[in-house]
Amino acid sequence: MINWKTRFKNPQFWVPFILFLFSTIGSVAHVTEADVTTWNGVVQIMKNIVMNPAQLFALVFALYGYIVDPTTKGFSDSQQALSYKKPKDWREKQ
Repeated sequence: MINWKTRFKNPQFWVPFILFLFSTIGSVAHVTEADVTTWNGVVQIMKNIVMNPAQLFALVFALYGYIVDPTTKGFSDSQQALSYKKPKDWREKQ
């Protein structure tokens, strides 16, 4: 199980996730600057990824690697992370 509520509240999840997503899509779909100058171009890139199994699987596996906590067994957060109601402040004492 993953503590999605806490992850979604944490900007440290979103900023790298958005950068990761754009860079992964860019490399998987071989996107150039000229491809993303219009919203139609962006939509076309997404359609192309969905229609291409190799690109889609590459994106899904990259997302899996980003989301999974490598310090735990399986596809789950640690018991400590699951108990959080808000993102942990590194300045708080344990």
